[in-house]
Amino acid sequence: MLKSKRVLPGGLLIILVALIVFGGVTLFGRSHRPVPLEATSRETSSDAVPSAAPVTPLPSIPSMRELMFDPQMSAAAVEMFRSYAAYPPDSRPLTGNEADVLEPFGIPATPITVDGATCALHASLHTVAEGQTNVVRLFCRDPRNAQRHLPLAVHDATVATPGSAAGAAAAARPVEFNDEGRDGDERPSDNVHTWTFSPRPADVGEVDVTVRFALAPDMAAGAAGGNTMTSGAQSVRQLRASFLSTPVAPARFTGRIRDTVVQGSLMVDVELDVERAGRFEIAANLYDGEVPLGYATGDAKLEPGRHNIPLRFFGKMFRDRIRDDQASRTFQLVALRGTRSTLPFDPLELATRSPEEVARIVAAAPQSNGPDREAIPPWPARIKTQSHVVSEFSPDEWRSPVKDRRLAELQASAGSDDFGEP
Repeated sequence: MLKSKRVLPGGLLIILVALIVFGGVTLFGRSHRPVPLEATSRETSSDAVPSAAPVTPLPSIPSMRELMFDPQMSAAAVEMFRSYAAYPPDSRPLTGNEADVLEPFGIPATPITVDGATCALHASLHTVAEGQTNVVRLFCRDPRNAQRHLPLAVHDATVATPGSAAGAAAAARPVEFNDEGRDGDERPSDNVHTWTFSPRPADVGEVDVTVRFALAPDMAAGAAGGNTMTSGAQSVRQLRASFLSTPVAPARFTGRIRDTVVQGSLMVDVELDVERAGRFEIAANLYDGEVPLGYATGDAKLEPGRHNIPLRFFGKMFRDRIRDDQASRTFQLVALRGTRSTLPFDPLELATRSPEEVARIVAAAPQSNGPDREAIPPWPARIKTQSHVVSEFSPDEWRSPVKDRRLAELQASAGSDDFGEP
């Protein structure tokens, strides 16, 4: 008979921790940001990409109650882990639904309801690197017609930027939003007000934009069904947007790569011209024509000069997605991006230290109000690989002693009868 408990069983706790920690998987699935309001929907057809095989979805995630009190759910949790761990943590397949990976530079708009309308202050980039310009747009949409932007009046706008590389905040300064088709504004008089930001050398860290505005009285009353505004008075509202700025690049991609097949996976060495020493992490998506196959991450501690950081695109992603294993393919590296850590210690080195040593190192580290990483300017174009025959890639699942040990622990926990509903 199952034993009744009011606490999470120890065996199941191991399963939950493994799902949360291992390779970044969470109980909520992969991290997906919502599609920004300004995004354009696109329809795809399987006929357009005959080489792409259907993707097998991850198993559905059971509820927390099921995981806690249904012994059969422990077996489902094991299968969730097994399915996720078919690929290594640093090389994952893309199914086309991962908005935050497929569009890694954007930031989602966060709309609010203003007098019945849907309004947003939307920065196009979450991080502005050297040579980039961030376009910030203010708009309100008619709830009865999402394609229609309502007239509004900007009362004032300010931006607060870091005053120095040390992260000291400067006083907010006024800025101008316009709807005149200039300075980044796409179309005049379309009721989308625009301001652009190009970082100055001292603008290191978080940038905060604040706008006070009001809908035209008649438009606000109409959007709200006539229930919000009285006597034609304008209701002044405030919206804020924030993003990070790295005005001076810590390193730059050169656009040069070297790719070869190693142990059944595509290894791509990405050249980086380093200006400031530190630990760098880079990432890129890999496409077969217009079909996303997967993405990979890599990191290295580098000194100034030119270096290569390897990216491994795991072989299984090719065999899972391309039906013809005798086909020859030239792949494309897309959205090549990266950062340099500015932490006063190396997080990866801390993993080898005891908890007491970690606490001592972190406590002794100098305090800073600045960002914990700097952005490398993303490479603006796709980079082609050499041609490879699909059969060169291995269809095997990822194997690792850590994975095998964790899977054995989960399977042992799944066989336990330490479950029961209070």
